[in-house]
Amino acid sequence: MFNGSFEKAKGAASVQDKWLLVNLQSTKEFTSHMLNRDTWANEAVSQTVGTNFIFWQAYDDTSDGKKVCTFYKLDSIPVVLVIDPITGQKMRSWCGMAVQPENLVDDLVPFMDCSPRDHLAALSHKRTRGNSSTPQDQNTKDYSSVSGVTPKLKQVTQNPTYPPLPGEPKGDRNLLCRVGVCLPDGHKTQRNFLPCDPIQLLWSFCCSQLEGDDTKPFRLAHAFPSKSLDYDSKLTFEESSLSNSIIYVTWE
Repeated sequence: MFNGSFEKAKGAASVQDKWLLVNLQSTKEFTSHMLNRDTWANEAVSQTVGTNFIFWQAYDDTSDGKKVCTFYKLDSIPVVLVIDPITGQKMRSWCGMAVQPENLVDDLVPFMDCSPRDHLAALSHKRTRGNSSTPQDQNTKDYSSVSGVTPKLKQVTQNPTYPPLPGEPKGDRNLLCRVGVCLPDGHKTQRNFLPCDPIQLLWSFCCSQLEGDDTKPFRLAHAFPSKSLDYDSKLTFEESSLSNSIIYVTWE
């Protein structure tokens, strides 16, 4: 957790090219205590936030807390915000105990795929192509997701031809590699692979689960620490240590 003022936290996030995750709490609300006990103490949340965000926490009755409440027009505490440290724009918010550990990690994945500078570059790129949409108040617009942000300015291409997916192996679980997959729509699934199978079969499996979107380019990544998988890798499931991991599918 960042120790310092809100402005210093925003500055640090800007320098490190990370999103600023803000949590305003109240000494009068038991839900603030529950957030600390159930969400921020969760190992997956702690690792995800610590690796990929600058985390700033304050009480709403402090000087900085009051300023943030006023600036972002917050009327419900506790609240969690994702702030663009470059523009100060509020990108996402959660109120009360809507911040469940497993849901928070899922909701933060798009921000791990696209840094603030990538986001700004994508917006600038859109403007140069004649995007004339009317700008809205940067301080109060609350984006439900950053799915409209292009993580990298790449030429869009179709997926390569993935290898055929064999039948799912069965048998002793200790002799198989089980991988959980979270799809772009939030749906979760899982599958067994043989330890000697090439990891390219994971792309084959994910492609088979996309239901009509199988021609759109996608990538696979660990949630925490955030790390993309390399399709061109020659590793097997055993060599890549993918067994019992959770992999996120995101659009290019």
